[in-house]
Amino acid sequence: MDGRKRRARSEFLWGWGMILPAIVGLIILNIIPIFQTIYQSFFKTGAFGRSYIFIGAQNYQKLIQDKDVFLATINTFQFVLLEVPVSIILALILAVLLNRPMKGRSAFRTIIFVPMVAAPAAVAMVWKWLLNSKFGLVNHFLNSIGLSSVDWLSDSKVALLSVAIVGIWSILGYNMVLFLAGDRGAESRASAYADTGLSVLQTCVPAKQPRIWSGNRCLSSRDHHADYGIPDVGAEKVGLLRVKEADSI
Repeated sequence: MDGRKRRARSEFLWGWGMILPAIVGLIILNIIPIFQTIYQSFFKTGAFGRSYIFIGAQNYQKLIQDKDVFLATINTFQFVLLEVPVSIILALILAVLLNRPMKGRSAFRTIIFVPMVAAPAAVAMVWKWLLNSKFGLVNHFLNSIGLSSVDWLSDSKVALLSVAIVGIWSILGYNMVLFLAGDRGAESRASAYADTGLSVLQTCVPAKQPRIWSGNRCLSSRDHHADYGIPDVGAEKVGLLRVKEADSI
């Protein structure tokens, strides 16, 4: 009995030890700044955060009256509706394909996950040059097949799509890994269903659906919150700022 208690206590301490750095980082980098931002929103600040003057809810009144805020909200919801479903569907397809025995499976998984660990500044610079209206490789390819160039980052009609493509490319690997974990966890359930004599479709769907649905809810929530921090790839930011004509790169 004492051995079980010691083992349970050891697992408890190891568990908290593993998640403690993430919790500390979450508190310092996310939770505390949120409350600081709410507090500062009731003040008018000078240069470099000096001369705090309490103004109550005046900032919120200006926010409601600003037409750009409404446009930014619409653009944000459009981006979420475009980026989240596509990234989840593509990640699910890749997870199913890359969970099967095949040559180079680990290499493909690594290649798809690499954008997730890349620095946001590096991702923005790479896509800024890829989508450049004059020297970008994307327009170069379009010209090579007889199509005209597109101002991916300057035209407000396609800027939202351009930023959504970058967001999907950046998060696809992370979503795929979560789906892979759920899919692998469902293998034991699938083997149990296989002994019932059902078809492949009847076996896979009920065995994998709970795991996939759980991962899907996690990804939907995570992506929805992450979409408010959109990488700047040269166009106006689509989430908290409106999309408008930008200078050619």
